[in-house]
Amino acid sequence: MEKSQNNHKYDPVDNTKEEIRLLILEPANSIDDPIQCHLVHKSLHLNPRYETLSYYWGNPEITDPILLHGQSFQATKNLVSALRHLRKIGEGRILWIDALCINQRDMEEREEQVKMMRKIYESSWRTMLWLGHECVSKPLSWQTLDLLRHPFPQKLRDGADEARDRLLSMDQSSLRTFASELCGVMTWNDVWNRVWVAQEVTLAHELVLLYGSQELSWWSITCFFHGIYEMLRISFDSSIGQQFVEKNANMTVFMRRITAFDGNVKGFTPSLFATYIAFGNLKATNSLDHIYALLGLSDVKCLDATVDNTANPQEDVKSLDITADDTAKPQKDVKSLDITINYLASPQELLRNVVRSHIRKYHNLDFLELSSVYDLDSEERWETSWTPNIHTPIRVFPLAQSVEVVDKKGIKVVNKDGIAQVFPTYAAGLNDTEEFSWACTEDVSDLRKLILAGIELDTVKEITSTSSAAHLSFEDTKKMFQKTLPADATTTEYFGQTSLDAYWRTLMFDATALDRIQYRQMEGFRNAFQGILDGRLELHAAQNPQAFWSNMQQILVSFAAGTIKCSFGITLNGFMARFPEGTQEGDIVAVLYGGRTPFILRPKSEKNTEYLLVGPAYVHGFMDGEVFAFRNEGVLQAREFVLV
Repeated sequence: MEKSQNNHKYDPVDNTKEEIRLLILEPANSIDDPIQCHLVHKSLHLNPRYETLSYYWGNPEITDPILLHGQSFQATKNLVSALRHLRKIGEGRILWIDALCINQRDMEEREEQVKMMRKIYESSWRTMLWLGHECVSKPLSWQTLDLLRHPFPQKLRDGADEARDRLLSMDQSSLRTFASELCGVMTWNDVWNRVWVAQEVTLAHELVLLYGSQELSWWSITCFFHGIYEMLRISFDSSIGQQFVEKNANMTVFMRRITAFDGNVKGFTPSLFATYIAFGNLKATNSLDHIYALLGLSDVKCLDATVDNTANPQEDVKSLDITADDTAKPQKDVKSLDITINYLASPQELLRNVVRSHIRKYHNLDFLELSSVYDLDSEERWETSWTPNIHTPIRVFPLAQSVEVVDKKGIKVVNKDGIAQVFPTYAAGLNDTEEFSWACTEDVSDLRKLILAGIELDTVKEITSTSSAAHLSFEDTKKMFQKTLPADATTTEYFGQTSLDAYWRTLMFDATALDRIQYRQMEGFRNAFQGILDGRLELHAAQNPQAFWSNMQQILVSFAAGTIKCSFGITLNGFMARFPEGTQEGDIVAVLYGGRTPFILRPKSEKNTEYLLVGPAYVHGFMDGEVFAFRNEGVLQAREFVLV
């Protein structure tokens, strides 16, 4: 939240009526006129009509004055610039702006208003995203302005197809100008790096981007963004392809995730885990705001203030020119995870509560895949290995990197129509809810500990380092094979298959970029793997070149994804595995109830009663619940693991 040096006295809001403040921005005849505004109180029960403003706060120490109720009030320069461009001639404007409508010095009020943030954005008739004062000096061509105001069909596939057709009809010069200016609008700058922008964009009824004094349709931009990729499939232009595939890679990922989460496209609310994967690397000035923004975007419902149902529904809102919006969407009743907004808590305390609540609701350990003992070494003094560190980059286990939305039955991805699709995923510790009934308890005397049930599978025996390159060449891959290939891989069996097959499937995490490897794909991948191993690529490709090179591409992508943070290794019992960064010989391989993957645990002491979480692992032959058969036969025993 913005640091305030202002003495304006805020009248308290009535939380029992879900009351908020709205800013009345006075009209002006010139952009240089002093900015004058005042605040009014309105209950969300009455559906007041207002617009919300989203923007990058900027340095809170660099401010300019505005007049609030006739008194000087210091606001950040970026906000002041936005207000200047928002003013109309002869007509006021009704806005909700967090820095002005929330008393930033009142911690209790901030907590209550943050609980309502989702509803505040869902209840506004329009959200405006200010792209910054820099846009004023970079005007767009009339052609681009016209295209970005075009009304497209509300079905994404139809909109993208129409955008593609309009692009294909343009001459090369106009097309390249438009592509360049669109990249400029969507440059990965500070506004797109804000975690709140993900919530604001996806919850908006209507979203416009404010490019100086020009309003651009977010939906038109979305359709053109997808339309350009459709166009490149048909008619590839190297200069445009470079802009969007290489220079605009971060924005491409952001747009795809926003599209997947946009309620106007999808019609369902993602889990907190999916939200954390998608937007956890975005930033916020305050670490607690970072977490609360993610909570507001997900299916978590933060505990609300008590609502006074006796509020007078006939209260006059038209006297302030705030007309009731009868088209406002009803609020969905989302099951609470019992997360309480508390700005006195530490980020670690909040995330510990989030992880426990997520485990209880979904009966899975997805959040533990994002946690690591390595986070304990950060400057932020993170205390618990089983809690994701909000200050460190998210490390996602392979196969989960491409997913958008998760539920407890699988992983939802989104097709061009915005429809969620479920594909098989790992299920090492997923059996049934009965198994989970005793899988998560807590030590009330020390909430830094998480007690889980599971089965100790094996111990790490040997770790072979692999390349850390993001993209592996054929030669790099061959060297990696020669370095890590077990000596007896060509002569021994591994769970009913050759050890050689088990080896390359382990390196690939038994998965392509989007799915588990299917039986029908085995022969093609085996042939491509042999081509890398013996160096005779052309010979192996001769029978079906298209299929061979397609399989080869998938192998290299899969290997590269894994080698960034994982190493090949062997357990004491000879199981092939991919171990997370930081794994040491002697660490324990455990299957915890509710976990998609096995986990590497490190005993904190010789007593083996408490463990540090190192991270998720791939163990070939134990990714689909096979460990339960060994338990049922009495070979392995279930017990409790105390994570610290």
